[in-house]
Amino acid sequence: MAVNMSWTDRLLRMGLSTALVIVGLAMDAWPLLVVAGLILLTVAFGRCPLYSVYNISTVGGLHRTCDDDASCAPPGTTRRERR
Repeated sequence: MAVNMSWTDRLLRMGLSTALVIVGLAMDAWPLLVVAGLILLTVAFGRCPLYSVYNISTVGGLHRTCDDDASCAPPGTTRRERR
Protein backbone atom coordinates (compact mmCIF):
# COMPACT_ATOMS: atom_id res chain seq x y z
CA MET A 1 0.00 0.00 0.00
CA ALA A 2 1.62 3.22 -1.18
CA VAL A 3 1.69 6.43 0.83
CA ASN A 4 -0.54 9.14 -0.65
CA MET A 5 -0.07 11.90 1.96
CA SER A 6 2.83 14.34 2.14
CA TRP A 7 4.52 15.23 5.43
CA THR A 8 2.84 18.64 5.34
CA ASP A 9 -0.56 16.98 4.96
CA ARG A 10 0.25 14.63 7.83
CA LEU A 11 1.41 17.45 10.11
CA LEU A 12 -1.74 19.48 9.41
CA ARG A 13 -3.89 16.45 10.19
CA MET A 14 -1.93 15.82 13.38
CA GLY A 15 -2.61 19.41 14.49
CA LEU A 16 -6.29 19.08 13.64
CA SER A 17 -6.62 15.81 15.55
CA THR A 18 -4.82 17.31 18.56
CA ALA A 19 -7.30 20.20 18.59
CA LEU A 20 -10.20 17.75 18.29
CA VAL A 21 -8.89 15.71 21.21
CA ILE A 22 -8.57 18.83 23.39
CA VAL A 23 -12.08 20.05 22.50
CA GLY A 24 -13.52 16.54 22.80
CA LEU A 25 -12.08 16.06 26.27
CA ALA A 26 -13.08 19.55 27.42
CA MET A 27 -16.67 19.14 26.21
CA ASP A 28 -16.93 15.42 27.03
CA ALA A 29 -17.81 14.79 23.36
CA TRP A 30 -16.75 11.26 22.46
CA PRO A 31 -17.66 11.59 18.74
CA LEU A 32 -14.89 14.19 18.39
CA LEU A 33 -12.48 11.74 19.97
CA VAL A 34 -13.51 9.07 17.46
CA VAL A 35 -12.97 11.46 14.54
CA ALA A 36 -9.59 12.47 15.99
CA GLY A 37 -8.64 8.79 16.26
CA LEU A 38 -9.57 8.15 12.62
CA ILE A 39 -7.54 11.16 11.50
CA LEU A 40 -4.57 9.93 13.55
CA LEU A 41 -4.82 6.55 11.82
CA THR A 42 -4.47 8.21 8.43
CA VAL A 43 -1.46 10.12 9.77
CA ALA A 44 0.15 6.95 11.13
CA PHE A 45 -0.25 5.01 7.88
CA GLY A 46 0.28 7.97 5.55
CA ARG A 47 -2.69 6.90 3.49
CA CYS A 48 -6.04 8.66 3.16
CA PRO A 49 -8.91 6.41 2.00
CA LEU A 50 -10.71 9.32 0.30
CA TYR A 51 -7.55 10.23 -1.59
CA SER A 52 -7.41 6.62 -2.80
CA VAL A 53 -11.02 6.72 -4.03
CA TYR A 54 -10.36 9.87 -6.07
CA ASN A 55 -6.80 8.90 -7.16
CA ILE A 56 -5.27 11.90 -5.38
CA SER A 57 -1.83 12.17 -3.82
CA THR A 58 -0.18 15.07 -2.01
CA VAL A 59 3.27 13.47 -2.13
CA GLY A 60 5.37 15.76 -4.31
CA GLY A 61 2.51 18.25 -4.64
CA LEU A 62 -1.20 17.75 -5.22
CA HIS A 63 -1.82 15.59 -8.30
CA ARG A 64 -3.88 12.73 -9.67
CA THR A 65 -2.21 9.32 -9.43
CA CYS A 66 -3.68 7.59 -12.47
CA ASP A 67 -1.14 6.51 -15.07
CA ASP A 68 -3.03 4.73 -17.80
CA ASP A 69 -6.11 3.80 -15.81
CA ALA A 70 -9.48 4.05 -17.52
CA SER A 71 -11.02 5.31 -14.27
CA CYS A 72 -9.19 8.63 -14.76
CA ALA A 73 -10.62 9.20 -18.22
CA PRO A 74 -13.30 11.86 -18.60
CA PRO A 75 -16.79 10.35 -18.80
CA GLY A 76 -17.68 9.10 -22.26
CA THR A 77 -14.08 8.75 -23.49
CA THR A 78 -11.77 5.81 -23.92
CA ARG A 79 -8.03 5.58 -23.35
CA ARG A 80 -7.30 6.04 -27.06
CA GLU A 81 -9.34 9.25 -27.21
CA ARG A 82 -7.33 10.77 -24.38
CA ARG A 83 -3.94 10.40 -26.09
